[in-house]
Amino acid sequence: MRFRNLLVIAVIVVLASCQGNNSVKITGKISGGEDVSMTLIKRDVSTSVVVDSIKMNASGDFQFKLPLIEPGFYMLQIAGKSPVTLLLTPGEKIVFTADANSFDRAYNVEGSVGSAQVKDIYLRLVRLKDQIDSLSNKSKELLGNQQALLGIYSTIDSLISGHKEYSISFLRNNVNSIATVFVLYQQVADDAPLFDPIDDIVYYRMVASSLRAFHPEMMLSKTVVANYQDVDQRIRTAKVNQIIANAEATLPDIALPNVKGDTIKLSSFKGKVVVLDFWSSASSNALLDNREMVEIYNEFKGKGLVVYQVSVDEDGRAWSNAIKNAGIPFYSVRDQNGPNSLAVRIYNVQKVPSNYIIGKNYDIVGKDLYGNNLRKKLKAILG
Repeated sequence: MRFRNLLVIAVIVVLASCQGNNSVKITGKISGGEDVSMTLIKRDVSTSVVVDSIKMNASGDFQFKLPLIEPGFYMLQIAGKSPVTLLLTPGEKIVFTADANSFDRAYNVEGSVGSAQVKDIYLRLVRLKDQIDSLSNKSKELLGNQQALLGIYSTIDSLISGHKEYSISFLRNNVNSIATVFVLYQQVADDAPLFDPIDDIVYYRMVASSLRAFHPEMMLSKTVVANYQDVDQRIRTAKVNQIIANAEATLPDIALPNVKGDTIKLSSFKGKVVVLDFWSSASSNALLDNREMVEIYNEFKGKGLVVYQVSVDEDGRAWSNAIKNAGIPFYSVRDQNGPNSLAVRIYNVQKVPSNYIIGKNYDIVGKDLYGNNLRKKLKAILG
């Protein structure tokens, strides 16, 4: 019987312990906060939700107890003051004390390592904002003094840079801390993040990677990782678009004469699908490719295909005879410098035949495609 009683007691202790580990208790005292309401707010990366609200007793004492299965950011707020952020972890028993007049500027928190880390960064941010506000007000009195204004702007920039350097040091030295999320999403002013999502993407990547490694199942981690991946994808897309734009702007033009002596420019076919083909009448492979190119041209010309063929023949007569005998129906031009022509160099032609497929956006969409492979590519582009 005695053994059975001990077993029951053990079970009760274990259950009580588990319950305690899935909740957080916040007790505290606000001097001068008698009968003032205190609100507890759950804070995510971009949203805030009121969890509970109580009125402190005549002594300014308060207490919150809430179920918690994973760490998260919560805020305490009293009327007329900015909210104070806490980083709560299941099982913590936190003691919060402050004065009602300086609630959001000089508080004390015990029993929570994460909340202590957040406090350090938060109070530094508060001091930074106070300094910026003071300097901004001073600048209004110096609107006619350009030199003095520049000095103020320089001081503000230096203050922000100093706080950012401190924050970066925190991120690097506390990679396994969830407090890095608070540090990463600091706002110097409304819509003015300390860490720009694009310019400072390296720090968003750092925090996202750490959260994924140390806290993979936490909802906050998933939100931060998703935000980072969204920004990273937008940056990648922008880079690709820029590369495409640059390619379009810098695709080298070719301006060479045809057999009649008329100069034909490659750039004159912008907006069309073009096969830029390099060949020589002295190459048997190029002559064979020419026959097939005629067939492909006839097959797709009705859909707007243009073939711009550049001969690297040094012998102009050999070139003109070859295109006449082959009955070439598309554009054929020649550089008298042959293999040493500028077009050969800038398009890095190492052999003939050689070709580039230029899309409607005047960008290269294929290279050295022949026969059925070329047909497949043209069908995909032209339909």
